Amino acid sequence: MSESDPPVVLIVEDEPDVAETYKLWLQGEEMGFDAYLSKPIRSEQLHDTVTNLLERSEYDSMLQEYYALVEKQATLEATKSSAELAESDQYAELTEEIAEMREGLDDTLGGIEDDDDFIATLRGLSNGDEE
Repeated sequence: MSESDPPVVLIVEDEPDVAETYKLWLQGEEMGFDAYLSKPIRSEQLHDTVTNLLERSEYDSMLQEYYALVEKQATLEATKSSAELAESDQYAELTEEIAEMREGLDDTLGGIEDDDDFIATLRGLSNGDEE
């Protein structure tokens, strides 16, 4: 998601069954839905969904910035000698910035041990508990 690509939440009439949920997921992939909610929607549920989408957007931006820096580093390493890189203050700063970003990204995903934890984190649930 970028500033020109805001998150989109689809609101459906009834709670879908597993097959319908999968169909909604496929439609979301094709049509750009980032999440869906079933009516009736509680205020807390809407707030949590919007908060999670904004956090995901921020994380996506961090990842894009991180990989842009890693690409710069790879280009420098492919075109400059080890001696040139060792003498470069800019390269040292770049390396430090990459390490700091990696640590920040690791902290953001810290504690996620498997797919269930990842999904629960995206949904804002603690320890995979359902709402």
